Amino acid sequence: MKVVVCNTDELKGGAAKAAKRISKSLLLNGVDVTFFSLEGNGEARSESFFFRKGKFFWSRLEQYPKLFFSNNFAAPFSTSKYSLGHRKYVEVLNPDIIHLNYINNGLFSIKDIGLLTKPVVWTLHDSWAFTGGCHLPLDCKRYEKMCGNCPVLNVGRENDLSRSIWRSKKKLWEGVNLTIVSPSKWLAKCAGESSLFKDCRVEVISNPIDTEVFRKRNREKVKKELNLEKEKKYILFGAVNATTDKNKGFDFLKEALKKLKTKNVELLVFGCQQGEISDLSIPVKNLGFVKEEKVLVKIYSAADVTVIPSISENQPTIAVESLACGTPVVGFDIDGLEELIVDEKLGVLAKKYDTNELAERIDEVLERESDAYFCEKYVKKNFNFLEIGRQYKELFESLV
Repeated sequence: MKVVVCNTDELKGGAAKAAKRISKSLLLNGVDVTFFSLEGNGEARSESFFFRKGKFFWSRLEQYPKLFFSNNFAAPFSTSKYSLGHRKYVEVLNPDIIHLNYINNGLFSIKDIGLLTKPVVWTLHDSWAFTGGCHLPLDCKRYEKMCGNCPVLNVGRENDLSRSIWRSKKKLWEGVNLTIVSPSKWLAKCAGESSLFKDCRVEVISNPIDTEVFRKRNREKVKKELNLEKEKKYILFGAVNATTDKNKGFDFLKEALKKLKTKNVELLVFGCQQGEISDLSIPVKNLGFVKEEKVLVKIYSAADVTVIPSISENQPTIAVESLACGTPVVGFDIDGLEELIVDEKLGVLAKKYDTNELAERIDEVLERESDAYFCEKYVKKNFNFLEIGRQYKELFESLV
């Protein structure tokens, strides 16, 4: 069985990380896998200088219509009306299964997906696939009908851009052999209740993690290697565009830090540029953009708690990585995060967007002795490569 795993990026973002890990989990289960992205993986091909330099422009062309309609520039919204023509390279590979992940910003257009003739499995990392263009609908349920009057676009009429995109998806995807996978029950439920995917098969399969890499390291040793103080408590916060992506909730964290009772505590941050963080009530160490997994493991292991104050989350990669390294998680009681933190030894959750309670939960974890072994064991049992790869392989075999 031959599978092509497709994702816009190879390295950047949680979806890319998940897609690469799914690929590895399939390889370990004996599946012939090719990873395909805009960077050119999978099929060697000749690209002109102008084509390569034009990628940045073309990959963002789909987002320009939003500028004419939206007053909410923080909310992600994609049209995917255009692509860079990569569908033909996937077809050349002649796979048995095409496995889609994040496909926006030029990898595939809505029309491209409608032209796929092989069975398609689409792992959802956000809600875009079943909405009229928004990636995070939050409390909006208009995707259950046919979108329109989109809160993100905020133009105040039913026949807006989101309605047009929904109609394109409905029309062009009618004949696609499509199966949906979600890492969380929450997003699977949303997809199953959507007007676009209500008749599709929807499965829940967690994103895998390499538990041989992400595991607990000696805290005193890694603190020394990272130039951290031995006696100080460390709170960890990180994400892609950690402080600028509104969904990651950095503003909530700032408010919660003002209300902490624990003394001799410092914030560790990764995923943002130097100089982006200011006006915090406690000391902060900005670790910048961390690309190497072995460095991430040290950071997780050095921290006493990882805080995820997001507005919405599917299955947050950082939470699973943190737990794999023995560090408990604190966040809001939302979406996929509440499915993940199922025991107090794994962490505790605060009432939705309540910064007073978030501060209390952070203090609670900082003051107690964490059970690193329990956290590691939980991740090894539920998110290991072999088990997740086996589940995907069984799904693929049922479709071929």
